[in-house]
Amino acid sequence: MRGHIRSYQLKQGQKKWAIVLFLGKDSIGKRKYRWIRGFQTRREADAEMRRVLRSMDEGTYVQPSKETLGAFLDRWLVTYAKPNVAGKTYERYEQIIEKDIKPSIGSIALAKLTPVHIAEFYSYAVTSGRKRTEGGLSKRTVLHFHRLLREALQQAVIWQLRPTNPADAVEPPRPVEVEMRAVDEDRSAWLHSNSNRNTLLYSGGLRIMHWPATRRNSGATMAGHRF
Repeated sequence: MRGHIRSYQLKQGQKKWAIVLFLGKDSIGKRKYRWIRGFQTRREADAEMRRVLRSMDEGTYVQPSKETLGAFLDRWLVTYAKPNVAGKTYERYEQIIEKDIKPSIGSIALAKLTPVHIAEFYSYAVTSGRKRTEGGLSKRTVLHFHRLLREALQQAVIWQLRPTNPADAVEPPRPVEVEMRAVDEDRSAWLHSNSNRNTLLYSGGLRIMHWPATRRNSGATMAGHRF
């Protein structure tokens, strides 16, 4: 038997499941085993055992690392990001990692990071991610988190620290695109007839803000018109 599943209990009484892999015998004939712990269900452990045994047969097995995501990102910043990105980009990466990613999911072992962990982090960031005030961060900001995580975790795959990139399986929040509306003939004619006034166009419909040129610097209040 190359591997089997065993249950065990934590000190708090919670039941977990582990994979026990038989790695052969050492130089003196003693059997060698490797335990992979922490599965919530037997089915989850069994699926992972099948994947591990298949990757061992294919020669692509990556031994799980005990390094946390936070520790890996620190190493990635120095080893990969610093020599490969612009200075301002590096500073932004460092800020995102220290202030947003590490406090939320940085303590999770790199080998055990799942798409669900990442998706929950994005959801929290959008709804409650602000540090000094209540509320969430913009979807565009969280999209930057995703791009950073995806790039860093892809490097973890290249460095053979993980077999797959969990960020590939996560759909990040997408910023809402502003719809641009064309100006029709009637509106175009009105704009032309009022071309001696200063105008501003706003998305979501045409809104003209104007004031007489002779009073531009007098502090007069602008008037608004909507078609």
